[in-house]
Amino acid sequence: MAPSLLLSVVLLTSPVSPGTRLMYEQRCLYCHSEEVSESKHLSARQWQQTVEAMRLKAPLLITRSDARAIYRYIVQTLKLTAPPPPTSPRVPTSRPSQVETPALTAPPMPPPPPAPELKGLPPRPADAPPTLPDALDEPRLTEADELAEREGAELLQRRCSKCHTLTRVFGKLDSLERSLSTLRRMRLKTGSGISADDARVIETYLRLDLAQAQ
Repeated sequence: MAPSLLLSVVLLTSPVSPGTRLMYEQRCLYCHSEEVSESKHLSARQWQQTVEAMRLKAPLLITRSDARAIYRYIVQTLKLTAPPPPTSPRVPTSRPSQVETPALTAPPMPPPPPAPELKGLPPRPADAPPTLPDALDEPRLTEADELAEREGAELLQRRCSKCHTLTRVFGKLDSLERSLSTLRRMRLKTGSGISADDARVIETYLRLDLAQAQ
């Protein structure tokens, strides 16, 4: 088999990308053990709410784009969704014998009127697979915001971890006002390594992810 064809087969049969699994481990398993995180089986909507609740508790650890990826990884890859309730088989009930009486024939019912057509909407196929609801129905980030969020998160962790543990960083920077004040104060410390450009990138990231956590 040609190397390129072999690589395609491997990529198609891989259950999950290493990046998504690593993100799940770094975000969710940062505070919880794997046994605790994967012991629950919830509905897709309940997983939405759980991931979003965790994001609001630690918005600098789990960004909004991270939350979407983690939610889909839990539901689609780990398949930690609750199974549908079992349906009990229908038991036929016996009826007492009755004296046969001539059946009364009712007049035929007219056919129901055709359903009105919705113009401009394509018909949905009967066998279309259900779609997952988007992460808490919030508007998607633009590509520029996603890039700023990713760069700011990486830069903040790299600069702050020089003097502090990330546990302290994620615990202290819990509001936008407090985070901006701390950033400006830390930048003035000798050896912080936070340049003016770094501060602008980190501040943009903080405004993106802490605005909702107030």
